[in-house]
Amino acid sequence: MKKPALIWLVSLSLAILSFAFVVPVFGERVLQRLDWSDHAAHDPGLSGGVVVPSGNDWKALRVSSDSAEGAVLPIARLTDLDLTEAQYALVGDVRHEEVEGTGYLEMWSVFADGSRYFSRTQAPAGPLQSFQGSSEWRAYTLPFYLGESPLRPDVIEVNVVLPARGTVELGPISLIEFSQGEDAIAESTGAWWTDRMAGLVGGIGGSLVGLLGALIGILAGLGRARGLVTALVILIAAVGIAALVAGAVAFFGGQPYGVYYPLALGGILSAVLGLMALVVLPRRYATIELRRMDALDAR
Repeated sequence: MKKPALIWLVSLSLAILSFAFVVPVFGERVLQRLDWSDHAAHDPGLSGGVVVPSGNDWKALRVSSDSAEGAVLPIARLTDLDLTEAQYALVGDVRHEEVEGTGYLEMWSVFADGSRYFSRTQAPAGPLQSFQGSSEWRAYTLPFYLGESPLRPDVIEVNVVLPARGTVELGPISLIEFSQGEDAIAESTGAWWTDRMAGLVGGIGGSLVGLLGALIGILAGLGRARGLVTALVILIAAVGIAALVAGAVAFFGGQPYGVYYPLALGGILSAVLGLMALVVLPRRYATIELRRMDALDAR
């Protein structure tokens, strides 16, 4: 293979890899941040809790339930919200110890007419994961979407709900609003793309590799365009290796399943198939060439 063609393939692979690290910048805006320095000092209705070291560069609020009947522990009441967008979320870090049953963090959006709506961390995994047993520090996102309503809440109330005994520690909490069309979960967790985008990436990537594989199979079966076929196989292998590296970076960097899994799966398949083809195809072309020579000699 000629050197310019190889350089072109490597450059293209690096360009494709670089897209995996591009995180779109949207119009998210931090409205408030609670660092627990004056927790409950201005509102006796809040659970006292205890401010404790977290092992990080910030303090944590620890709240507990010592009752088998559990407790609803109010920990924050946000006013002067200055919300302009229809989508907002609470984001932060949480850890918990010996939580019996399934606990959760809940956010109540309270409107001027007295109506109240909630969102809760009640998912089995991910940024909306509930509290069960014990866990080390992990990030969470608690979003709320107002849809087409022009109304905005006047107050946001935040509670820790424990169905029985247990302890929960929360790091600083930020209230963030997001522009229309953004994915609050993906943006607040720093994900490279959303789950929907992961499906598109997997579908489009898989289709392209399939089409290239079909083209390679047809040309190699006919013994034609050996240079083009070799270039395509090297491209698939190079992109596969690049995707595999990106998948490893995503996994160890704490990216969600919808980011690292498509990269890892697509990378493994493309790299293995491409490298295998680099071994098999030269033999295929050599066999076809020998048949042609035997056919010529037989004339």
